[in-house]
Amino acid sequence: MDTRRRLANASHQNRLAARLRAIPEERAFAVVKQIIARDPQIGLSLANRILRHPAFLEEIFRDGLCASNESTARFWVESLAPRLGAVRLIEMIRQQAAIDPAVARKFLYWLPSLVNSDDAAKPHLERLRRDLARHAPG
Repeated sequence: MDTRRRLANASHQNRLAARLRAIPEERAFAVVKQIIARDPQIGLSLANRILRHPAFLEEIFRDGLCASNESTARFWVESLAPRLGAVRLIEMIRQQAAIDPAVARKFLYWLPSLVNSDDAAKPHLERLRRDLARHAPG
């Protein structure tokens, strides 16, 4: 069975998650990053299941800001927002927008659904929109 098919198998994911929980979190984090490189959806699911420290999840999200495209940005938002919070995710995107507005724009489409139920995040989203509008090309 090839690696992708094995990773997609739920029982294999459960066994892998159990093994990763049994090793130091730093090593598990390195393995999860390798899995994310192969299959972001499965890797992000595993990250949520086994990583406890927000710093690891934040690093994964920062990597996702650059690695994703307009379609896959959704996976990063949906997977990590419940653990990191909408406000933190938006602020991380804002930080990236200061460096590369184009990278942040691909996430903008997916953020309104994230903040619909989070009133505290709405002003952060509006601030991100204003920042991106100021850096609009042309």
